[in-house]
Amino acid sequence: MELVAVGPVDAGLLAELGRELDRRFGTRSFRGPPLPLLDEWRDPGSGQYHSGSIVDALIARADALGTDGSRLWSLAVADVDLYAPDRTFVFGEATVGGCCAVIGLARLRPAGRDPALFRERVLAEAVHELGHVAGLDHCPDPGCVMHVSREAIDTDRKGTEFCSPCTDALARLVVNHAA
Repeated sequence: MELVAVGPVDAGLLAELGRELDRRFGTRSFRGPPLPLLDEWRDPGSGQYHSGSIVDALIARADALGTDGSRLWSLAVADVDLYAPDRTFVFGEATVGGCCAVIGLARLRPAGRDPALFRERVLAEAVHELGHVAGLDHCPDPGCVMHVSREAIDTDRKGTEFCSPCTDALARLVVNHAA
C-alpha cells in the first residue's frame, strides 16, 4: 500500500497511519513520491480542494508508471478541506473496487487539542476509503467503519473497525482482487 502526501503532511502521522493500516489490511505500506497541491484543484470561492481531482491524479500517475492497480493501493493524504461537486465537503473519496483514494485532514481536527482523537479520526477515514477501494459500499451499521460520516462526530461514533458482515465481505473481495 502506497501512502502519498499531497502538499505538506506530517511525516510522523503518515508513518503511524501506515503501521495501523498494515495491521488492519495485512499490507506493507511505503511512502510514495509526494504530489504537489495544485491550484487548479482549489475552488477559489470556498478554498476547498476537489477530492476527485486528487484521486484522478493518483490514477494518472499509476497509469503512467504502469502500476498494476490490482496489486497496489494508493492512499493520498492532504492536510486540506476537501469537497465533491454534490457535497459541501467530504472527508475523503475513493475509486470503489479500484486502486486509489484520498482523505483530507482539515475537518478531522477536533475543536480542542486532542491528538489522540485526531489520529483516531484519520485512521477511521483512511480505513473507510480503503474499504471502498477494496470494493465495499457504505454499511447501514452505525458502529461499522464503512458507515457514512456526515460530520466528524459520526466518525467518532463508528470507530475504526469493520462489522462482521463487512469483515467477511472484505475477506472475499481481497482474495478475489489478488487472484
